Amino acid sequence: MPNRPARFCGEPQCPVRVPPPHRFCPEHRSSHVRRRLGPTPAFRIYDSARWRYLKQLVMREEPYCRLCKVSPTTDVDHIVEAQDGGAPFDRSNLQGLCRPCHVRKTRLVAAQRSSA
Repeated sequence: MPNRPARFCGEPQCPVRVPPPHRFCPEHRSSHVRRRLGPTPAFRIYDSARWRYLKQLVMREEPYCRLCKVSPTTDVDHIVEAQDGGAPFDRSNLQGLCRPCHVRKTRLVAAQRSSA
């Protein structure tokens, strides 16, 4: 039984020929796997109508940053992150922050997580 011939990578415009049974060249294989697995859990939270509604609610209720109390609220932050067990859509777990305070808090949480 003869072997099947190599075919072009399944990524549009990619000129690389791929031997069977593969469909994608090594360069495009990882991006195809990511697309096949679907969006990340964080993307599913932040790309929902429920999140957009809650974000507007928090920004309306807290017009100024909860930490510095000077700058207007630009971001909505989870007090306890969802990956640490916080409820992603619970209003009591959300706070309005300005961009600099949100970046500072996120970095602090990431540093604490990596040192633990």
